Amino acid sequence: MTVVTKEGHRPLTMLLPLSLTAVVAILGIAAVWILAVPFGPEVCALSMPGPRNCFVAERASAARSATIVIALLAAAIMLATLFSAQSRHAIAFVGPIVLLIASPAAYLSAAWIPAWAFPWLN
Repeated sequence: MTVVTKEGHRPLTMLLPLSLTAVVAILGIAAVWILAVPFGPEVCALSMPGPRNCFVAERASAARSATIVIALLAAAIMLATLFSAQSRHAIAFVGPIVLLIASPAAYLSAAWIPAWAFPWLN
């Protein structure tokens, strides 16, 4: 089965990598907002001011940038898959893998990395 586009016929098999990329991106963003923002470090240091990432508002600001990065990466992968004729299959294969690596990194950056801030930055 094929879909008619401006370029001619494009197989419906393009929908599988595109949908896989979308699902991985949505799950990564959901993990950041459902897990990382409400549940951060369990114990915060008893110092005033508290360490970065101890409060939900600080994790939410870190999650915003992680969400933007995942969304832009997913959009770039989808656009490259659609418009790159020569390396379409390679991008469709590697793209979701890159998102599978970027999603846990985004989770860690939103939930834990700011808590590991360098002391000279405070």
